[in-house]
Amino acid sequence: MIDIMGASAAKSEPHNRTGTMKVLIAEDSPVTQDILKLLLTGKGHEAHIARDGAEALKCLESEHFDLALLDYHMPGLTGFEVVNQFTDSAAGQPLPVFVAMTADPEAIHANPEQSEKFAKVFAKPFDFDDVLTFIESVQSREASAADAGIQAPSAASGSDQGSREVDEGPGE
Repeated sequence: MIDIMGASAAKSEPHNRTGTMKVLIAEDSPVTQDILKLLLTGKGHEAHIARDGAEALKCLESEHFDLALLDYHMPGLTGFEVVNQFTDSAAGQPLPVFVAMTADPEAIHANPEQSEKFAKVFAKPFDFDDVLTFIESVQSREASAADAGIQAPSAASGSDQGSREVDEGPGE
């Protein structure tokens, strides 16, 4: 695993003080959508599904999310295009933590402009427990920052404080 965290880990506060997070799942695979939603809601988080890039952008523009899990190769707009368009129009608004999910992590990392937009990149097929562990780490950092009255840097703002991670998937 290559560490690339911190990037978008935190311009927003947790969804509420009970520790739940509001998560956008932008994924065109119904199976992956269902599994992620089941796991997240089972942990007490609020999960919303977008089936393509355009729907993901609409969701981000219409309500605040603490974290956005974005399939990198979605129909319509890619995960990178969603992040770019949203951050361009969200001036001054709290940004979610952006996480990419892709079968081709090299495509993201070949372009530093793209990789810096995501706090984490999960290579498909990924271990769902790793995704939950990552979300819990973001939740913990954000809760600590909120308790201390500070905001952590956001990857989408171009800040490179902290570390970033690439999860190469099972067995690597």
